[in-house]
Amino acid sequence: MRTLKRVLFLLLLVSIGYQANAYYQYRKAAMAVPPRVKTVKAKAGELRITLAGSGTLQALQSKVVTVREVQAQIVHIVEDGEMVKAGQEVCQLDTATIIKDLRDHKEAYDTAVATVSKTEADVLLNVNNAVTKAKKANQDREILLTTNKATTDQVRSQVDFNQSEAEQAKRQYDRQSSLAHDQLVPVHEAEIADLNRQGKQLNVVTATKQLDVQRQTEKIGTSQADMLIEDARFTEEAARNKARQQVANARFNAAQAQRALELSQLQLQWCTIKTPISGLAVVARDYDPAIGTQRPLRAGDQMFPSRRLMEIIDTARMIVEADVGEIDIGHVREGQAARIFPRAEPGTALRAQVKNVSEVAQAPPTWRSNRIPGKKIFRVILTVLDARPELLRPGMTADFEVVEEAINRGVQVPIQAVFPRGDGQQHLADRDSPSPVRKGHHRPDSARAESGTSEGIVFLRKDGRYWPKTVKLGKRNDNDVLVLAGLKPGQVLAEERPPASLIGPAPSGRRGTMASGRVDRAAESRPGSLLSLLPWRFSR
Repeated sequence: MRTLKRVLFLLLLVSIGYQANAYYQYRKAAMAVPPRVKTVKAKAGELRITLAGSGTLQALQSKVVTVREVQAQIVHIVEDGEMVKAGQEVCQLDTATIIKDLRDHKEAYDTAVATVSKTEADVLLNVNNAVTKAKKANQDREILLTTNKATTDQVRSQVDFNQSEAEQAKRQYDRQSSLAHDQLVPVHEAEIADLNRQGKQLNVVTATKQLDVQRQTEKIGTSQADMLIEDARFTEEAARNKARQQVANARFNAAQAQRALELSQLQLQWCTIKTPISGLAVVARDYDPAIGTQRPLRAGDQMFPSRRLMEIIDTARMIVEADVGEIDIGHVREGQAARIFPRAEPGTALRAQVKNVSEVAQAPPTWRSNRIPGKKIFRVILTVLDARPELLRPGMTADFEVVEEAINRGVQVPIQAVFPRGDGQQHLADRDSPSPVRKGHHRPDSARAESGTSEGIVFLRKDGRYWPKTVKLGKRNDNDVLVLAGLKPGQVLAEERPPASLIGPAPSGRRGTMASGRVDRAAESRPGSLLSLLPWRFSR
């Protein structure tokens, strides 16, 4: 009896579980929602055939800011990484020492200018004295020459006079001799006339000798006068040369003082350092023993002439340096349109243009882990046309797309929405098969249609269901494919493979689902329904 009660109790529990499972299946079927399928619209527009890659952003222009001929401490400097504008003050150096030097050089310059005036006055006096001496020497020469000439003329006149008297004495002697021979006069008168003749003749000889001596004296005086004149002229020329040298030295000292003054004035200007261009300020680093590493320059650091202060990078004019393999370099040429996608801001696209394509192939750098022996690359430089100075920085990585061809005709759809031919019939067969076949499901990251395929299958949505349709395909890029025939712009199609239950016409009945508001009772009589109440069944 007790055993019978236990059996009846177990049958009661089984009946209760069976009814609960039937109710659960009923509620589950009532709340069942058709699976959702991602869709996309076919669109008309330009299809771009692109070559994608990645490269490194670099600045097209940068300027190094250095300290000129100044040695001073930094009073103020811009922060590292700050954006500056052309002409903006980026650094200020201490000017106390330079202002002191400027004052000293100004005093030295004023003194040198005054020395020039004093030297010019002194040398002018010396030159005038030398000129006066030269004039006096000329006058002394003229006086000496005139005196000597007058003396010579006087001696010559005396010679002429003595010769006249000698001739007169000779005639007197001849007459007295003739008279004495005729005994008309005494003989001693003839002798006296002879003595007188000889005396006169001696006077002539003496005067002639004096004339010769005077002529020699005149020549000597002329030579001495010439020597005095040459000496005076030499003294004058020496005075002039000395004057020119002294004036030149004074002016040179004044010019040196002026240059020192101007240098101090320039150094005072150089203490205020301004940027030549707009861009990103990258301040130079200096080793700091306090922290044991390098840090940007800051106020209080000592600067020396020609010291590198910072680099101004023009981030408004950027380029992208990229390496393109030899298999793709034939599709790249100068002037091609391109787009840049900075990884620092995903979703941002900037206009670019191919600026330069290397003509010589080279091996990839040795530090690349994926270097393939024998592989060659070409360096390609792209100019970024859209200025984004607040976003782009040198050294950043940027992806790029080079536009090989732009096609305006046809309709374009995503590649993942096109399936190989035969998938439509396979889907119809899968819909009636006991277990769905999932090998045809395409995800965005799954393999795309073959590049050589000229036809494909798309699933058009109509009245809540998806109908396979064959389309003619054209060229494609990495994301979209061109549909030449079979689609119209605006038509909705599945972006992924739809479930078999949603493909083609609606079935006449479904097992395990609601049909006309009632539950399929065949499911209730299916063996093992009681097991569906177990926890693992609910979690499927």
